[in-house]
Amino acid sequence: MGCTWIPVSRRAQSWCMFAALVFFIAECSTGVVHQEQRQQEGLATFFEAVDIDGDGVMQRQEISEYIGGVLGDTDIKKRVEKFIGAVDSHDAGRTVDEVELEVHLSQLMRSHMVRKWVEYGLRLPQYAALFADHAITALDFPLLVATDSLETDLGITSALHREQLSRGIQRLLFGAGSNPGAAVGFKC
Repeated sequence: MGCTWIPVSRRAQSWCMFAALVFFIAECSTGVVHQEQRQQEGLATFFEAVDIDGDGVMQRQEISEYIGGVLGDTDIKKRVEKFIGAVDSHDAGRTVDEVELEVHLSQLMRSHMVRKWVEYGLRLPQYAALFADHAITALDFPLLVATDSLETDLGITSALHREQLSRGIQRLLFGAGSNPGAAVGFKC
C-alpha cells in the first residue's frame, strides 16, 4: 500500500498545469457570472418596485412616489431632478431606464468606497469589513434593498441596523447622500 512514482514528461506536466489553470479560471468565472446574475436580478427587482406602471422606464412621478414613500424625503422635487440629471443619458431628462440605472450604479462606488461609506458615512463600522469581504459595490445595492440579503447573505441580525443600511443605500441610490471624501479636519 504505497505510492509508486511514475515518471512524467515535462510536456505532460505542462498539460496538467494548463488543465488545472483552465479549471481554476472556469471556477472563478462561474462565481463572477453568478454574482453578475444576482446583481441583474436585484437591479430588475428594484427597478420594478420604482416603475409602478411597468412601462420599462422610471418617470418623474414614479420616482417622486418612491422617494416620498420609502425615504420620507421632504425636498422630493429637487431630489428627483438631481437623480434624473445624474442618471438619464439619452432622452433629455425625462425618464430613467434600467440600463441607465445600471451604468449609474457601476460608476457610483467600488467596494473599497462602500466600505468607507458604511464605516464613516452610515457610522456602522461593525459592518464595514463585512461589506468589503463580500466585495459589495453599488451594483449590489438594488439586491440588498429589494430582497432580504442584508440578513440572509450578510448575516446582519439587527432589524434596526438593516433598516439604517437599507435607508442609507436607497438615499445614496437617489442622490440624497454622497460618497465619503477626504477628512476635513480632526483632533486627537
